[in-house]
Amino acid sequence: EDKYFQLEEMEDKESSTTEIFLKQDRTVIVGQTTGPKFLAASGSWEIAAGTNNFKMTLSKRFGTGQSKNDMGEFNFDVKRTYSGEVKLVGESVGITGEMQAQESSMAFGNEVEVGYFNMIDGTDERANMGASGEKTSFS
Repeated sequence: EDKYFQLEEMEDKESSTTEIFLKQDRTVIVGQTTGPKFLAASGSWEIAAGTNNFKMTLSKRFGTGQSKNDMGEFNFDVKRTYSGEVKLVGESVGITGEMQAQESSMAFGNEVEVGYFNMIDGTDERANMGASGEKTSFS
């Protein structure tokens, strides 16, 4: 079953909240965010069979620079792996864990912890919003 989540990321001194749609086919659609605006995003997710171990990988493409300077305009990609545990929080599903990055400049290409994340299932809340005429899909 497809599920909507609110993803809260805490990396360095920054935190942001992003709409995440976990699709039944194990792909991820990334929605609106309070964090840095990205040009494109994609991802995948899984829960290891017989466990509550959750893993999600997100890749985001950002654009920066100006055509009028020496560096020009360019895009760069940021990839994060989210590893955590699925738990019930009241009547909702919650996932809490660590974020890792694979940075060639950090730890010689190994994945290193860069922050923490929380996800809370917002599927029912989103369905209730739809009943009152609010927007129910990502744009």
